[in-house]
Amino acid sequence: MRILLTSMVIILFSLLTAGQALATRYTQVIFAADCVEWNADITVRIFWHLSEADMAYDVAIEDLDGNVLLNTSGIETLVDDDGDHFVTALLGQLWDDVTDEIIPLYGAFVIRAHFTLIATPENPVSDPHYEQLITVECAVVPNDEVSWGAAKSQYR
Repeated sequence: MRILLTSMVIILFSLLTAGQALATRYTQVIFAADCVEWNADITVRIFWHLSEADMAYDVAIEDLDGNVLLNTSGIETLVDDDGDHFVTALLGQLWDDVTDEIIPLYGAFVIRAHFTLIATPENPVSDPHYEQLITVECAVVPNDEVSWGAAKSQYR
């Protein structure tokens, strides 16, 4: 009886871990950002019987106090065109394209990127969240919006 129970537990554990291995998951996330733009190269393994999955993204540039200065978000549908269950998404945006306002970025900032694979009853997801923080130091060439005194103080 003990051998039968042990065997059942091992089989059940094997099935559960195999199911997680088949679930939609990230296989690679390369995120880069600077004072001009952000971009992400993301590879996802889609659940074996699906041809597409949705991924939400939220990327923000924040000051050191955590105040969001610029933010972009959306949902990207990842489509498996060739049937190999792997999808690569290339995302990115210039900070100037996020808003119509000119926001001079000079000083230290934190860029926060959060990507989330959206689970559904048909699409089990393993480790749905990916988050990365990048600290950047920005300098700007002075224009009408930036005083010379503010720009020079960044270089002293």
